Amino acid sequence: MFSDYPFKFTRRHRVLASVITVSLLAVGAIALLSPQGQYVWNGPSATEVALQTEQARSRDLSAQLEEMEAKLTAPRPQVGDKVQLARAEDLKTQITELEAKLVQTQQELGRAEAEAAKQKDAANLVNGTLKATRERQNAATKVTTAQIADLKKQLGELTYKVQNPKGHEAPPVTASMTKADIVAASQLFGLYTTQSPFDYGEFNGVQAGVARNADVSGYFQSWDTDFRPDAVQEAWSRGQIPLLTWESQSQVGAISAEAPEYSLGSIITGKHDEYLRKYARDIAATGLPLVLRFNHEMNGTWYPWSEVRGWDGKSINGNKKGEYVQMWRHVHDIFTQEGANEYVAWLWAPNRVNKIPSQPDPANFYPGDEYVDWIGMSGYYRPGDPEPTFDNTYGQTLPLLREATSTKPIFLAEIGATEEGGNKVQWINSLFEGLARPENADINGFGWFSLAVTSGGEGEGRTTNDWRLDSSAPSLRAAAAGLAATGFGKPRE
Repeated sequence: MFSDYPFKFTRRHRVLASVITVSLLAVGAIALLSPQGQYVWNGPSATEVALQTEQARSRDLSAQLEEMEAKLTAPRPQVGDKVQLARAEDLKTQITELEAKLVQTQQELGRAEAEAAKQKDAANLVNGTLKATRERQNAATKVTTAQIADLKKQLGELTYKVQNPKGHEAPPVTASMTKADIVAASQLFGLYTTQSPFDYGEFNGVQAGVARNADVSGYFQSWDTDFRPDAVQEAWSRGQIPLLTWESQSQVGAISAEAPEYSLGSIITGKHDEYLRKYARDIAATGLPLVLRFNHEMNGTWYPWSEVRGWDGKSINGNKKGEYVQMWRHVHDIFTQEGANEYVAWLWAPNRVNKIPSQPDPANFYPGDEYVDWIGMSGYYRPGDPEPTFDNTYGQTLPLLREATSTKPIFLAEIGATEEGGNKVQWINSLFEGLARPENADINGFGWFSLAVTSGGEGEGRTTNDWRLDSSAPSLRAAAAGLAATGFGKPRE
C-alpha cells in the first residue's frame, strides 16, 4: 500500500525532527543537573569515599581480631589467655559500635540527598542543607577515624603480649617531664573521659574533634583501691601528665557526707597509715611523676572530709574545725617519709563558692605553701546559673584562692558546661576570653570533665547534665577555636 506514496523528507519533517532533537537534549541536560545526575556524572563524593574507606578499615581490623583470637585459643604457656581473650572481645565490641556509627552517618547522608531530590531548587539545597550535612558527616568520620586508630594501637599492644610470653617485657615507660617541670608548666589542657587513662578511645575522639592534643589525663580513685601504676604509665606513654583525684572514701564519686570509717580524726590518728604508706611506696617504686588532687571540694558539705555545715555549725561525719589541714599534712608527711613526694605534685582544689555562701572561705582549709604545689577549684556552668560567663562562674572564687596564697599556679581542676538552656557555646567563648586576660596569667590550665552525668531520684526526678566537650557540634567548634586562639594544649601531629 505504501509503495503508491513514496516518502518525501519535506521541510515540515525537517522542522519536526529538529524540535524532537532539541527536546531530547533539554531533557538530558535537566537530568544531568539533578542530584542523581550529578552523582552519575561526578561519581561518589569525597565523604562517601571516606566512609567506604573507614568501613574497609573496620573490616580489616575485625579480621585481625579474629586472627588474634585464634592465637589466643591455642595452648600457650605462661600467658594470661583468658584475660587477653576478654580484652580482644572488648576491642571487637568497640569496633562493631564504630562500624554502626559509620552506617548511621552514611544513612543520614543518604536521607539528606533523597530529600534534596524532592526539592525544586536542587542547586540551593546542595549548597545549603546538604553541604551542612556533609560537614557534620566529615566531622563524625574524623572522630571515628581517630577512635579506630586508637583501637589499632591497643590491638598492637595486645598482639605483642600474645606473641611475647612472660619474660619478654616491653621497654619501660619514661616521663617526658619531671615534677619540677610539671609545677612550672603553663597553658595546660586536661581531659577526663569515661575510661581514660585505661582506655583512650573516647579521649582520642575528643582530641580529634578539637584538633588539639591534651596535656593532662585525669582520673579518679578512692581508698578501697591500691595505687595503679598502669594508669600513670599509660598516660606518660602518650606524653600526658597523669592527674589523679584521690578520695578518702570507699567508692569513687560517692556523694555522701557520712562515712565514719574515713573521718578526718581517724586519718590523723593513724588508722589508715598502713594503707597510706603502701600507696606512697608504690608511687615511689613506679618512678613517674603525677599530679595528686587530694580530697577536693572540702569547702562543701557533700563529702566525708568536709568539716562542718556553715548554716548551723553541725559536724559533718564527726569532723571538727581545723582537722582538714591536720589530715592533709599527716598524709603529706607520710609521702615524704616514703619517698613519694619526689614524684607527687599536690593540688589543693576547693569548690567554687557561688552556691555555698554560708560555708567558710576556702582559705580556712589551706594546708600551707610547703604542703601544696598547685591550687585550683571545681567550677561548672550549671543549669540555673544567671549568666554564661567566665566571671559568673569563677569571679567570686579566684580572689579567695589568691588570698589563700599568692605564690602557687592556679589549675581549674574540674570544669564543664551544661547544654541546658542553649548557652554552652557562649560560656565556652567566655571561658577562653577570661583565660586570655592578663590578670589571669597565674591560671596555668584547666581540666575539662567530658562526661554526661545523671543524678537525682527515679523517673521524672532524674536529670542528666551533658558536660562533654563534644556534646554538640557547635560546642566542639567553639572549644577548637578557643584552644587554637589561646594556645592551650598541644598541636596535633
